[in-house]
Amino acid sequence: MKLVFFFIYALIGFTSSACVCSDFDFMPDFTEKFMDSSQYQMVAAKIISIEEVNEPLYADTTGRTSYEQSLKRYYREIKLELIASTHQQQTSTLTIATGLNAGACGVTWFKKGRKYLITLGKNKDSKGRYWTSICVPNRQLNKSKEAIEFIKNKMGRFE
Repeated sequence: MKLVFFFIYALIGFTSSACVCSDFDFMPDFTEKFMDSSQYQMVAAKIISIEEVNEPLYADTTGRTSYEQSLKRYYREIKLELIASTHQQQTSTLTIATGLNAGACGVTWFKKGRKYLITLGKNKDSKGRYWTSICVPNRQLNKSKEAIEFIKNKMGRFE
């Protein structure tokens, strides 16, 4: 009986982190939904480095969206070498953030040295980085020919 109470207590006291994009598809396709240039931008890029950062992305989540609140967890900082973009960039490199794991909506399958088509949120975080997650379309660049054509047709620019 004591064992049963222990498990009930453990379950009640257990808190988990779950990705907040439950209203989105997991690994969504590039669709009209993501072609709103005021909300998203697409980049083709080579990953230069991936670093785990052990500090909260947002120290204070008051007044933040639920996605931003989820970023209070630790995260990965990813440095990109840009190949093409739907928005004009000031530099040839860009640093972005993603959650540390899938529970924090993080893209965990990015690999250093590989090229990807990445969807970035348009708004920068509190440290000046754009974000990406498993809630938005991201693909290996060599598997993105149709998506790139779709982006060019819908957003008018990808260079």
